[in-house]
Amino acid sequence: MTLALFEDFGQFKTWLAARQWVAEIYRVTGQKPFFQDAAFRNQLRDLCSQMLAKVVEGAQQADPKDTAQFFLKAKDLLMEIRTKLYSATDLKYVTEMTFNQMFASATEVGHLFDDTIQYVRRSTENKDQDSPR
Repeated sequence: MTLALFEDFGQFKTWLAARQWVAEIYRVTGQKPFFQDAAFRNQLRDLCSQMLAKVVEGAQQADPKDTAQFFLKAKDLLMEIRTKLYSATDLKYVTEMTFNQMFASATEVGHLFDDTIQYVRRSTENKDQDSPR
């Protein structure tokens, strides 16, 4: 059993925003000069795939506490991705404008992760209050 928030996963705002952001990262990393640094490109793409996987895993958990943990892991991965974006800018793989756009999207996704974590935690608190003592 999953939380009601995740019953229609395809319409889950956090999932959709994260997928769109990851698609943008894949698009950018597929262009020169980024594309020519296969190791760096693949590290960034792997982090993106892991982040999306944590969102899916979290949404499949029956226990809201487990769900929150997966979303915290996804947010940790998001922070690693943001760090890689700084490196990509330093290496001149992306322009400052592209970096700013990607960073703004990352910030939005991070806020959505925070909102989801808070929602899940509130649902846990409500469940604990409803249970007999």
